[in-house]
Amino acid sequence: MRSLPRFLLPLGLALAGGLASTACSGGGGTPDAVSKPAIQAVIAAHRLTGPAPLAVSFHGLQSSSPRVGTPFRDLQYTWDFGDTRNGEDPDGGRWQHGRPGPDGQRPSKNVGHGPLAGHVYQQPGTYEATLTVWDGTESHQSKVSIVVQDPDTVYAGTKTVVVAASGVPAASAAGVPTGARRLKATSMDGSSADGTPSICSLLTDDTRVLLKRGERYLITDSCSTSASNLQLGAWGDRSLPAPEIYFDPKVAKPAGACPHNGIYCNYGAVVVTGSQVTLMDLRGTGNTALLKDDAVFTARMVTGGSESLLLLRLQADGLSSLGTLSGRNLIVQDSAARHLIGGLGNVGLWAAATASDASKGYNGPANATGMRVMGNLLADAVGIEHNIRTQGMSQALYAHNSLAKANPTKALLTARGDPAGNGKTSGGQVTQHIQISDNVLGLAPDGALAGSGLVHAGPENRGSNEPIESVLFERNVHVVPGTDTSFAGGMTFLTGLVSRDMVVRNSIFIGRQAGSGAALSTGPAIHANVQYGNTAYGVPAPSSAYIQNNTSVSSELSQTFFSADNAAKAADAPSGVVLQNNLFWAPNAVKTGFGNTGDGHVVYVGSPDPVVLMQTNTLEKAVVGSLIKDYKTSPWTTAPTAPTWDNLSASLASLKPAASSYAIGNGTPVAASTSGPPPVLEDFYGQRRTGTSTSLGALQP
Repeated sequence: MRSLPRFLLPLGLALAGGLASTACSGGGGTPDAVSKPAIQAVIAAHRLTGPAPLAVSFHGLQSSSPRVGTPFRDLQYTWDFGDTRNGEDPDGGRWQHGRPGPDGQRPSKNVGHGPLAGHVYQQPGTYEATLTVWDGTESHQSKVSIVVQDPDTVYAGTKTVVVAASGVPAASAAGVPTGARRLKATSMDGSSADGTPSICSLLTDDTRVLLKRGERYLITDSCSTSASNLQLGAWGDRSLPAPEIYFDPKVAKPAGACPHNGIYCNYGAVVVTGSQVTLMDLRGTGNTALLKDDAVFTARMVTGGSESLLLLRLQADGLSSLGTLSGRNLIVQDSAARHLIGGLGNVGLWAAATASDASKGYNGPANATGMRVMGNLLADAVGIEHNIRTQGMSQALYAHNSLAKANPTKALLTARGDPAGNGKTSGGQVTQHIQISDNVLGLAPDGALAGSGLVHAGPENRGSNEPIESVLFERNVHVVPGTDTSFAGGMTFLTGLVSRDMVVRNSIFIGRQAGSGAALSTGPAIHANVQYGNTAYGVPAPSSAYIQNNTSVSSELSQTFFSADNAAKAADAPSGVVLQNNLFWAPNAVKTGFGNTGDGHVVYVGSPDPVVLMQTNTLEKAVVGSLIKDYKTSPWTTAPTAPTWDNLSASLASLKPAASSYAIGNGTPVAASTSGPPPVLEDFYGQRRTGTSTSLGALQP
């Protein structure tokens, strides 16, 4: 059984374990100094105290059970953050993005699933977070206390600065804290002509700066701060729009190279290099006539390297990026980036473990951990590159997001190895423990969204030692919109999976339905392959890839749901690939369901065949191989409903197999094991599976 390397424990981490033990029923208990349960739940939490809103990164990576080989993928982790005041959240305590729950509503923010978790406590008080781990036989709990301070106390008196562009706020105005400094300011970076101070000059240590809602604040260059324990947010009537930071780069392009990185003249609303910084309830817009010229200006709402940075409820519209970041424990929640422009070189949300360009503020520490990207909408990155790109971020969680419309040649999400290994034949930093869960991919509330549908996990550069391992992709919905014909590479859902020890389970892949447009080119839904077909510099070929209990549906004429290719060299071929309990449905596929020559097979493997186990999968077409069942009849009483943003819950419900379907009861129960495939202990909705109810696909009857 693996243990967590000590270097992966973040600074300031608190560990809690063995606080309560339970039987399989999940009942309570008290610590027992003599006899401990075989299974152990251990919580690690970063930032146990601080002013609201307090962002806490959790993980359970040190939890263990003698019944499993790799706890990261083999245990069921359920989190209760103890935040019963979550209803005071502006969103009512529920996620506004990502997959819906079985009741049609999106899940509560007070509950988490998986080895990695995060929560933002938005009200002062003392909370108790609980982790329950289950190995299919026994469960155990661990608890940790979180103390959230009142920001009006932490930033009492003149430690709070209240700002309005329209004039000095009245002391009696609603939302102005007692004793706060009150100022008129119109500019972030001191570019105003009226002599008022710049907002940037107010961003000092142990300070809270609040901008008035419904008003605009100009920025023409960048606002840099090294302050720590800093909050920048909003005050005033909550029915008004968030304070607007307007980018209008009047500065002429300098002769020769730009002063920032020699390619672009980069500007950011706030460049952050301190620790424990919160930016919240702000809106970034800009002069699109200038910003769209990628040879001159780009505008990124937040940049910098920081320890414990929280971006909460930020909106970037018509900019080049929501954030370009580096550091540990970066948390981005309930934010949005739309209509991004600025050309290649810009990313909707970018984060890296290490960086070398100090002029851009990328000074984050090596071995960065604890990134949490939760509840965000990144819906239009066609004018730039990827929606989300991260490099070398271990212990990274991407959950409850809606991602759509990336640049046709780029990705909705690309989680990459550490570029510090670029060009090295050995010694690259291992990027590990990545959880991609509960997202909606390829669909957003912005109408039909053409663009790339790619999700990628692999090295940053070809031929470099940038290993990546332990990737968990589960409970996601991946959709090709019904009218879209422009996805690069066809219906490529999840590709470039060059990591070691990867699990793709309990996810739903929905292709275009018949009659919705011209057939797309062949593309795999799940693709295990070496990214560039090159292991010369020590990039490991993908191994131990477990594809379990997924539901894949399409009416395409040419559709591949799974591809495990042998790449250019035999050494590059994936090994240890397991397909188990998947429900593949492609009634219009023109080729046999299983093959290793040509394109368009529902399941495609290169020759020689790298797949070592296929068990109880279903294909609608004739197949080869005794471990794949061939069914000619549909598992649904009526045809599945094509998904849109508004009817997503109904579409998912229509994919639940009919009571008399062959999909019910035909799955192979996957029990905990120290050497076999990972157990499948829950379904698409995070509900526990049982040995008697195991069915094919992501949804239980």
